Amino acid sequence: MKKIGIMLVLVVLTSSMVFAQNFKNWASGEVSILGAGARYEYMSSPNLSIGVNIYFNSLIAWHDFGTDFSLRYYPKAKMFYFGVGLGLHYQMNGFFGWSAISNNRVKFGNVIGFAVTPEFGWKIDVGAPGGFFVSPGFKIPITVGYSWWWGFGWGISFVPYVGLGYAW
Repeated sequence: MKKIGIMLVLVVLTSSMVFAQNFKNWASGEVSILGAGARYEYMSSPNLSIGVNIYFNSLIAWHDFGTDFSLRYYPKAKMFYFGVGLGLHYQMNGFFGWSAISNNRVKFGNVIGFAVTPEFGWKIDVGAPGGFFVSPGFKIPITVGYSWWWGFGWGISFVPYVGLGYAW
């Protein structure tokens, strides 16, 4: 009986070591200087993930709220990634707002609309692969939409973040 128990333990340990690299689901909470967010990622291949996220960020002079679908690429299936998000975004006091109506360039402005959000960062396992991870990164929402002050316009913003999460 003792030998069967030891064999079962070895089988479970061996199988978990073999499949440790195949975690498909990654969920995290994100924090920024004065903000928070949540993200879910599904690894469709070792190099590519699709996901959804929602966040609020306040960085001294500007504020962002966004929700989007994201696509991330991990070169050589390592921890560094770059990606892009597509979704809805509201930015307050973002940089380089422009109005098609008055043809004015401004330094700050509010814009709500569709956003393309390039990002890059790292996903670092804490301990063994899978399980808990830390994910520092940086995203740059580029929003095209409506400005209350100037009509149609666009804006760009900067969102640094650190994600803490778990993979299964």
